[in-house]
Amino acid sequence: MSLNTVLPLMCHQVQPSLAQASQAKKTSAKKSRRKNSSRKKRKSPRKKKRLKNEPPLSLSALKRAFKRALDKKALRNAKVGYIIRRLDDGKILLSHEADSLFHPASNTKIITTAAAYKILGPNERFVTRWYIEQTKELDQIKSRLYWRASGDPKLVPENFKEVAEAIKRSLKEKNLKLKIDELIIDDEGFTQEFLAPGYDQKPEDDAAYRAANGSIGFQFNRFTTAFKPNKKVGEPPLITVKPAIPYFKVKNTAKTSRKGKERLRLMAKDSEDLNHMILEIQGTIPRRHKSVSTRRRIGNPIQFAGQSLLHYLSETGIKVRMKVSKGLVPQHLQPIKVHKSPLMSSLIKDINVYSNNYMAEQLLLAMGMRVRGFAGWTEGQLVVRSYLDAMIGIQGYKYVNGSGLFGETAFSPMMISEVLIKAYQDSNGAFRELLPMAGKEGTLRKRLRQLPRGAFHGKTGTLEQVSTLCGYLDTRESEKLVLCLMMNDFKVKTWKIRSVQDELITFAWLLHSK
Repeated sequence: MSLNTVLPLMCHQVQPSLAQASQAKKTSAKKSRRKNSSRKKRKSPRKKKRLKNEPPLSLSALKRAFKRALDKKALRNAKVGYIIRRLDDGKILLSHEADSLFHPASNTKIITTAAAYKILGPNERFVTRWYIEQTKELDQIKSRLYWRASGDPKLVPENFKEVAEAIKRSLKEKNLKLKIDELIIDDEGFTQEFLAPGYDQKPEDDAAYRAANGSIGFQFNRFTTAFKPNKKVGEPPLITVKPAIPYFKVKNTAKTSRKGKERLRLMAKDSEDLNHMILEIQGTIPRRHKSVSTRRRIGNPIQFAGQSLLHYLSETGIKVRMKVSKGLVPQHLQPIKVHKSPLMSSLIKDINVYSNNYMAEQLLLAMGMRVRGFAGWTEGQLVVRSYLDAMIGIQGYKYVNGSGLFGETAFSPMMISEVLIKAYQDSNGAFRELLPMAGKEGTLRKRLRQLPRGAFHGKTGTLEQVSTLCGYLDTRESEKLVLCLMMNDFKVKTWKIRSVQDELITFAWLLHSK
């Protein structure tokens, strides 16, 4: 994959005369004013005209407005379906191809998180435990740290730093040696298939957004590689990998060039024993080029998370050996550190706001563990399908994975509207707030800013030739609606489809149906 970036324009400066300097100053001031004015316009999208005095739309007028918008060239030959319903009684106000199946892309996360809210509960937390055992073997003290995995989807550097400090304090309190000879991870009950169903459709794609899943993870199971040109032409660029752990083995054959474009390539692959990830860097980067970086998924979550934790333990002064293995926690041990994740409702909010695929798949595994006793993909699928069949009452859909990435996932606008209505009822309205707010959060932060703050909470979905938008809308007349817009197989750029979607929701906000 190329890491091409824009090369800043370099120029030589020549000392001007006083007259030239004066004229240049005036010209510069004019350019600065134009630039500042342009910047202000770009940075002030909220100055876009708010909808205030527009006349209300009757249901028949709304239908005509929808027809005009959907007749646009952008949607020519595209597959389009939509539905608008009252939230209180579910009455259908407007629909088109509402029972046809579409690929929902990340709108699948509405399905997954609604099921998790119901099955796992909004106050559920993932609980991860660590245990220490020090024994004397051949006149030497062997120190083993055990990690009982929980599938926590949000273990980040701040958590590992706190865990490492807590483990150090515990060792001191117990008068144990500040050393770890081996980290043993207990992942009993979790799948060993790291990639979610459907991800194998693009096996060559190792992008961070399609991360590996499983019993444990760290930093959403992705890593960052930064590239900085060397000061000397012909020398390899400087490579920084975060986190800095032995899991990564770097082979840098790239060179720093005198000029030209950045043409670096990073190839990441697992070692044969899966205990390391080999990073091969090839190509060139100009000496005066700015630094570039890229994020990729990791191959083995066990080694990656384990070595990352040992890295943070070493930074506290604990002597560690970078040995990570798997095994069961001895029954006689008591935990020396217990870490609890944020509440399930907070995790669901993160998934929907940031459209986090890794976290969505972790919830799918968690539901499998809760209901069927094993955190596997098939078990998670069965749990969600049971929720859709028995609790929502829909049939004929295709639910492949928790995120909606790739796969043959298929839902109709009617089906997703049913889930939204039921999730709203089951949560006493709280689920609405777990979707991003238009004009403020996530993938909707720059959209629908002409509407009042909080009028629309929804979830976007985007794949190649797929764009969807479903959620909750409070109209100007304070009528609560559920709507779902689904567009597949279009031939134009996605931003044009989003523009039509925003126009349709704006029309719906003006509705006066009573």
